[in-house]
Amino acid sequence: MTSGAWSGTQPGEHTIDIQFHAPITLRRLRVVCEETAVARTQRLTIWATLHRGERHRELVRQTFTFTPDSAPRAIEDHEWTIEQVSGIQLRIVPDINGRAVRARIVSLQLVAD
Repeated sequence: MTSGAWSGTQPGEHTIDIQFHAPITLRRLRVVCEETAVARTQRLTIWATLHRGERHRELVRQTFTFTPDSAPRAIEDHEWTIEQVSGIQLRIVPDINGRAVRARIVSLQLVAD
């Protein structure tokens, strides 16, 4: 599964929920974030919902510092074997210093069985 670009409609924290019709085995997750306008530090947390919502597991908690001139892109690319995944949740804090900026995801890819 591959998704196109996403951008927050409002500044501030956002949560993206992806629910599956039937549980999957997650093999890989790749997220590409980009910031070309303003230097900022973003926190991205990714959670998996397991066993039809009975359990939750934090998969990734990462902080990126974007510098438009020299480091405008951040890539999280993880390979796993996580069974019985019924949903994925991305929580994005676009600026941990509280400035009113918008988060942007250039690409989101999930590989599953």
